[in-house]
Amino acid sequence: HLDELSKKWEEISRPVFERDYPEIAKKTKEYKKRKEEIIAKANGNIEQFYVSDEIEK
Repeated sequence: HLDELSKKWEEISRPVFERDYPEIAKKTKEYKKRKEEIIAKANGNIEQFYVSDEIEK
């Protein structure tokens, strides 16, 4: 239920927010994208780490 509410809030507030604060919205998007890239890289590294750890055993 909370998920639905937050989705609705996103749908309503995001366009308004982006219209009223385009600079902040842009920075937020870039930050989120960077964060996702970093997490993806980290996850890849963690998997590689585990794989290499397994090989050494």
